[in-house]
Amino acid sequence: MPGQPVLKRLADYDALYRQFRWPMPATYNIGVEVCDRWADLDPRRTALLDSHGDGRCDEISYGALRDASNRLANALRAFGVTRGDRVAILLPQGPDVAVSHIAIYKLAAIALPLAMLFGVDAISYRLRNSGAKALITMPRVSPSSPIAARRCRTLCSRSTARATRRSPSTTRSRALRPHSPRRPLSPMIRP
Repeated sequence: MPGQPVLKRLADYDALYRQFRWPMPATYNIGVEVCDRWADLDPRRTALLDSHGDGRCDEISYGALRDASNRLANALRAFGVTRGDRVAILLPQGPDVAVSHIAIYKLAAIALPLAMLFGVDAISYRLRNSGAKALITMPRVSPSSPIAARRCRTLCSRSTARATRRSPSTTRSRALRPHSPRRPLSPMIRP
């Protein structure tokens, strides 16, 4: 039960240990729990603060986080990601990482965070051995390994969508609709 203590008040640790059981709800989704539940209560409530090097700080609401994660979850589903599939995340720390995790969890898929410091060989090794079905990244950090290209479809962060659309090498880019012109969180799909 939400809001209920997990532990009973007992003076005897051994009795507490023997009687302890984790509460097991019939259905539970961590993506919904950490985002949508709060967005339903107050969609304008601040969920994340995104501070920039120049001193600016953007507030991202639970409503915006819910909308962006739903869009990404739908895009992942359209690419065939389902329950139990592994989805790699190769992004710099920021709101897009939170959106990616939440979207993956909403699909009951498994998030595979990758470090930005990994080289192409390290990324390829992890993608190959994890069985990742998709990779969420940005064009400038996307691994160029043929293994990565064959095994994963790439979802590009919306923050680089403008540059990617201008690139002559990207012919089939399709940006998903951003939640706000000021701080777009929605991803862009690049086949």
